[in-house]
Amino acid sequence: MKFYLDKPNNFWVDNDGSLAEHRAVYLKLIEGILAENCEFTVFERRPYIEEALPDGCADGVYYSYHAAHPGKNCYCIKRGPFPYLWYMDAGGYSGWSAVACDADIRAQAAQFPLERAVQVIEHYKQMMLQENISILPQLKTIPEADIKSLEDYVFYPMQVNNDEVMKLADLPQFEIIREAARMAHSLQQHIVFKRHPLCTSPIITEIIKEVIDSAYVHLSVGSVNALLERARAVMVTNSTVGLQALVLGKPVFSFGKSEYDHMTNRLTTSAGLKDVFQCTDAPQSEQVKRQLGHLLDAYFVDMRDMDKIRSRIRQHRTIFEATSKEGGDAPTNIQNYRVFLTLAHRLEKESRERLEFLLATYSSLSKAEKPLVARTLSKLAYRGHQTEYIIRHSDGAVSTRALKLAQKNDDLTIHQRILRALIAKDPQDIQSLHQLGKLLYAQGDNSGGHEYAGLAAQQDNAPVNVVMFYVRRLLKDRAPNDAEIMRYARQLADNFPDNGWVQWLLARIALFEGRLDAAQTAIQYALDQDSETPIFYKLQAKITNARKNAGSS
Repeated sequence: MKFYLDKPNNFWVDNDGSLAEHRAVYLKLIEGILAENCEFTVFERRPYIEEALPDGCADGVYYSYHAAHPGKNCYCIKRGPFPYLWYMDAGGYSGWSAVACDADIRAQAAQFPLERAVQVIEHYKQMMLQENISILPQLKTIPEADIKSLEDYVFYPMQVNNDEVMKLADLPQFEIIREAARMAHSLQQHIVFKRHPLCTSPIITEIIKEVIDSAYVHLSVGSVNALLERARAVMVTNSTVGLQALVLGKPVFSFGKSEYDHMTNRLTTSAGLKDVFQCTDAPQSEQVKRQLGHLLDAYFVDMRDMDKIRSRIRQHRTIFEATSKEGGDAPTNIQNYRVFLTLAHRLEKESRERLEFLLATYSSLSKAEKPLVARTLSKLAYRGHQTEYIIRHSDGAVSTRALKLAQKNDDLTIHQRILRALIAKDPQDIQSLHQLGKLLYAQGDNSGGHEYAGLAAQQDNAPVNVVMFYVRRLLKDRAPNDAEIMRYARQLADNFPDNGWVQWLLARIALFEGRLDAAQTAIQYALDQDSETPIFYKLQAKITNARKNAGSS
């Protein structure tokens, strides 16, 4: 077997000082591979674009720089939360990483020695406070006088708005900024924002201008370490600053998936922001310390430590030898994908930025402007372009149009996807639950249909047609006096006594139980309410026959 490395083409030609670490790490990695008596081949590639070989690597181990989705026998290598602390992960990085997705790894981390964890955390804490270390260069202090004078505030370090990891966010950054600023002003509590120095998004520029006029909203360019140290609580999407905040023992609230989100208070809606402002200081739990110690000391690799580098290389070689056969094709096809992936990556980022701008401004559009934008958004959602994201951050006009397009074109897959997005937005959306239940039943998924139709029927104020649909599905497999059917029958009789379908149900139950007079009364009442429904007449005929048979006997 052999090792393959991709070398981003700017590492040795770019004068950016931050790449000195990357160059040193690659030399260490090559040194470690050679020390293990292994062959290696280096590919040149464009960073952040060609994530991994399309079909994986068949005849060895492949280290792919900044890969969110490594292929078979591939590992993401990428700088982590502190200098020289790197990912070497089969799943990817951040919320794609193995530690973010594998419960077994987290269970193992829960057993990490507490004493060692405390030592490791303290080591990085002192590096932050004494050496002011961070991923990007920092000012030494906080230059803003109004922030220096604050004794209590919530800190939100922003991220690059179209960063890849923002795909893992539960809320768009513009919504977090808006809602956090609004809540800070409403509660008369201070919040400090720090814009990411590499973010040039015009959306974020406009949102900052929109919220900064409050006396309780502040913007800093100061040291992230100094801002973290003074903060009462920290909220992030999935920035590495969240992990740094945990090192300092701060309560962290996160809005996106990451390798450390299990140590934070996870929020998935803006309503949870109130918890951030109500947060009080509390000692960091032993469990968080164990998880954090494991992440820093056992998961990430210190690329200055040759023993740790070689240990990880041996681990990857052992896994390959246990699961693969020698003699596969060498990965030579990556160059064929370069132009396509470069253009696709750039287009995707630009389209995400424009979409976010539409969503950020949608609510403030005039009545004349809104329908046009709603049509555009609904078409994008229907075509599968970030459907869930659009549905979650727009209004009913968009989702209704998108659903009509799906129905018109009989596209069951996108129809189901839109309904699921609506349910994710509001888990108590009766009509979406009901429609998804009907759709799944129609597709032959009785288990899924039962689940969602049942959830719809269980909601407070569920209309009679929603409850009756579920009850009629139950009647296909259960006796009319089944406990669940009887419970819904009593509920319907109390809430909708004059509804024909409710009386039909009561008549059917009475017939099954042999209460023929009650059955006759109920079905006649149903027909008085609705004389055009054939199924009512069918039940009436059954009841009439039953009564005749009972009379003759």
